[in-house]
Amino acid sequence: MNEEDISWIKILRYVQGESSPEEHAEVQKWIDSDPDHEEIMLFVEKLLETPAESKEDWDVDSAWLRYNIRHGRDFEEQEDEEEEDIAGLKAVKKKGSEVSANKRAPKFKWGLVAAAAAMITVILLFTVPGERGEPVSDVRVPTNKEIVSEHGQRTHLRLSDGTRVILNAGSKMITPETFSDSLRRVELEGQAFFNVATDSARPFLVVTDRSVTEVLGTQFDVRAYSEDEQVEVTVAEGKVALRAKQDTAKRNGKEITHNQQGSLSPAGIAEVTEVENLAVHLGWTEGKLVFSNQQFLRVKRTLERYYNITIEIESDNGEQLRDRRFTGSFTDSQPLEEVLEAIALSLEMEYREDSSSDNSYTFFKK
Repeated sequence: MNEEDISWIKILRYVQGESSPEEHAEVQKWIDSDPDHEEIMLFVEKLLETPAESKEDWDVDSAWLRYNIRHGRDFEEQEDEEEEDIAGLKAVKKKGSEVSANKRAPKFKWGLVAAAAAMITVILLFTVPGERGEPVSDVRVPTNKEIVSEHGQRTHLRLSDGTRVILNAGSKMITPETFSDSLRRVELEGQAFFNVATDSARPFLVVTDRSVTEVLGTQFDVRAYSEDEQVEVTVAEGKVALRAKQDTAKRNGKEITHNQQGSLSPAGIAEVTEVENLAVHLGWTEGKLVFSNQQFLRVKRTLERYYNITIEIESDNGEQLRDRRFTGSFTDSQPLEEVLEAIALSLEMEYREDSSSDNSYTFFKK
């Protein structure tokens, strides 16, 4: 493959997680061949995240015509041919969740990131599946479902491939009703434990707003609450790869094996450390809260999700009570008041229940 040539359909399938292993490797080689190619991939990912109603306002014709697809050709000649291409793309018929067309997808030469803008704009508005030389048939759009685990809940579920998931309190996961033949991909906000069914032909991806965790078959936990400074991935069995979401070339990721934890900083830097006590990170899956030298601010957030309460922390003469450290463990059978009393005693603090609001508590210095 000429490293400057790539089919845009392959790029689209790569970003959407629909590539075969061979095609995935081909596109990855293309990405690695030029920094501009990595920029193109980042641009495509951003476009795919754009709401459909926003795409309706894009000036597709202008974007397409500004793109010099056939390098070295007279612009007026290109314009005529490009207008024919647009007409063909607009002839695509959409029916329900299916898309069908008779036009075949061309193969273009990529040069600049700006060129990708025009090309992918058209792709996303007039989706034409298929490859050059392949007739296009009806393609069914996958149906996604959203699972929400409210505060005070833990949700157990089994995915279409047999993977078992425990979704922690205050978390949300989006997953297809049925995974594709080449990839298994879910999106996560919050925390979940995955026992992934082994399938060497279909990698399993857990995507958060900041990270991507890739596995073939293993048991691991992903913690990616929006209020947490970093994403944490803890592996109980097997091996996973952790990288920043924007690292599409997979150049700065880290491998994490059993009894290890990977953390991803806000800057997208991944680090790996050994885990002495897995229960600290995985105890919640069995109804246990285990804290080891944990900052009180993080303990507070965990209790809020677990018991569906609100906790305020008063300041005292500039002292940051939120930074005090707590070590201890509780089970879900223990009353909330017993848990709060134990924490307050250990941290040399007191707490009160706020009469003005239900399920609201305030911790303050003795």
